[in-house]
Amino acid sequence: MLNSFFIEEDLVAHFDFTHSYEAKQNLKNLLQKRISLEDISIRQTLLKTFIQRWSILEGFSYSNFDMKEVMEFTKSPKRYQLNGFGDTYRFMFKKERFAIKAKCIQTIAFLNNLNLNHFSRHTNFSFPECLQNKIDSIKKFFLDLKIDQNYKDIGRDKFAISNTIAFLNALGEIQEDIDNFWVSLFEYEMYWSIAKGIHINSFTFPVFDNDDFSIAEFYHPLIKNAVKNSLTVNRNIILLTGPNMAGKSTVLKSISLCVFLSHIGLAVPAQSCKMPFYDSFLFSI
Repeated sequence: MLNSFFIEEDLVAHFDFTHSYEAKQNLKNLLQKRISLEDISIRQTLLKTFIQRWSILEGFSYSNFDMKEVMEFTKSPKRYQLNGFGDTYRFMFKKERFAIKAKCIQTIAFLNNLNLNHFSRHTNFSFPECLQNKIDSIKKFFLDLKIDQNYKDIGRDKFAISNTIAFLNALGEIQEDIDNFWVSLFEYEMYWSIAKGIHINSFTFPVFDNDDFSIAEFYHPLIKNAVKNSLTVNRNIILLTGPNMAGKSTVLKSISLCVFLSHIGLAVPAQSCKMPFYDSFLFSI
């Protein structure tokens, strides 16, 4: 739907504050899928929760370089996993043991940054179940790996080879949860990114009404100092007239953008927006 509707930059640019390729791909996929009216309501609630708590949640960030290294390391613990006393003993004398220890420290520091600076702030409020389950699984991942305690040991210079071995074994024990952690993190990042776009652009969440189609002070977000227009429709056909270069196409594209964004559960570039829920719509400009 995205390719046949608007050029990619029209949509993605205003909601893309992702840090990773994976989250950005999630965003592109979301922008191409229409959803039901019920799912629109859930998505609006989810994004409104972000925006209402934005002063708490805005500081979500990480190094993409660290993320890629940590993801690769956590997804391949069998390369380092120890299966008994013999393996543990031999590990103590491996030349690369300090390199592996450094990988563990990098992983713990990366996960601690996510937890301490962001996910630990998720208190006294919750998201709709579809995202809250993801957040809960992320928090459980931190607990299972004892990230807080391990990070404190690193700070006190008490993260020894024995801690490295314990951390490697802990990664091996929750191998099934690792893929789920990364999937959950990138989905969370996608919604955070969309919420940031809505917040900084002051977009408005639409209301669905069976009878009215009314958009106040709408505009095209790619145009600097755009002229804002308002439209109320009470008939099936409207004739839009004006001289060449007066902005007719821009008005039509702006209306189309509001309709489209409304039907994937996002906010729109307008002061207010009310419209019916359309089973299908056709744009031809």
